[in-house]
Amino acid sequence: MLNYDRARELLRAKFVIEKAEREGDDVHDSLRNHFVAQSIAEELTGESSEYIPKKKAPKAAEVLLQWAKDHVGATTCPADIATDTGLSYATANKFVGERRDWFYKIKKGEYIVRDADLERMEE
Repeated sequence: MLNYDRARELLRAKFVIEKAEREGDDVHDSLRNHFVAQSIAEELTGESSEYIPKKKAPKAAEVLLQWAKDHVGATTCPADIATDTGLSYATANKFVGERRDWFYKIKKGEYIVRDADLERMEE
């Protein structure tokens, strides 16, 4: 790191530490959440902490697609999908609207889950 970059990163890390202490948050978590370099975090806190990167949450489309694969043949509505997956109603409704290959509309708000992959292979 160049001296200018290092000084800027040190200053940024100090602000993160001050904010964490003021709000009662864990300093190490705050430094990690703000992507402060591990060497700078160790220098300022005086402790060697193991930086364990946070696991990224799976994307909503992946969660919804997996849900659809697990519920092939079921009659459902976006509200049920949202409840089962823990995602918002708007997200579930948008997914159902965009993925007509996986959802066959019975009537307003009701769908049958289809296996689009199997149907493609049969064609």
